[in-house]
Amino acid sequence: MTLKDNDKLTALFDIILEENSHANIIVSISSAANAAGQYTDLIRIHAKKNSSLTFTCLQLLGENFLAFNNAIAYVENDAKVTIHHMPLGGKTALASALTDLHGYKAASEIYADYIGHNRQDIDLNYVTRHYGKKGLSEIKMTGLLLNDSKKTARGTLDFHHGCKGSSGNESENVLLLSKTAKNKSVPLMLCDEDDVVGNHGAAIGALDEEHLFYLQSRGIDETSARQIFLDSAIARLKNLLPQNLDKKIDTYDKEVLC
Repeated sequence: MTLKDNDKLTALFDIILEENSHANIIVSISSAANAAGQYTDLIRIHAKKNSSLTFTCLQLLGENFLAFNNAIAYVENDAKVTIHHMPLGGKTALASALTDLHGYKAASEIYADYIGHNRQDIDLNYVTRHYGKKGLSEIKMTGLLLNDSKKTARGTLDFHHGCKGSSGNESENVLLLSKTAKNKSVPLMLCDEDDVVGNHGAAIGALDEEHLFYLQSRGIDETSARQIFLDSAIARLKNLLPQNLDKKIDTYDKEVLC
């Protein structure tokens, strides 16, 4: 989907997976690099017994866009839903997902990959609620922050009474490549059941003077060092997507990130 300058679009998608069905869906939203506008979507997912879905949203909107990607999922017995957000574009990039694990051995995975740049404001809010027994969940956010960008990430695991034997993990890895970039991580765990396992953690790093000295002693200056990390992040994104989207990633890297 390609938006034009000053476009304003709200989209609603319903995805219903029947029993024993499987799907892999990718939504790509883009515009010109300097375009402005608004885009909001809501993805409603119902995964019935023994079904599986991988849903990926690649957001490459212009530097003056407000973008908001939302997903909610109801997951039944032995079903699994994977949601992967890539909120790369927009002046303000918001992304949220809520997965409700109602069935026995219901599972969900929520991933976010981002590269904050210029004065971009990224806000992530991910919640998994466990209701059924022996549910399994993961929330994982990974990214870089450049320039004057800032990012807030909230990851919540909510274990409701009756979800015995359930397990959930929430983690974040973020690297700050600028002294003026700002990061806020807000993990939260709620529990009303004793027979569960919940883990959360955050790894926040920066390219400090010690790292720079090590790289410079091997002939790599500060600018080149930062570019190495950025190139690595771009390569990782391309590995997660089908090849037909490589050109979009390369164009965004050239026109916006470089």
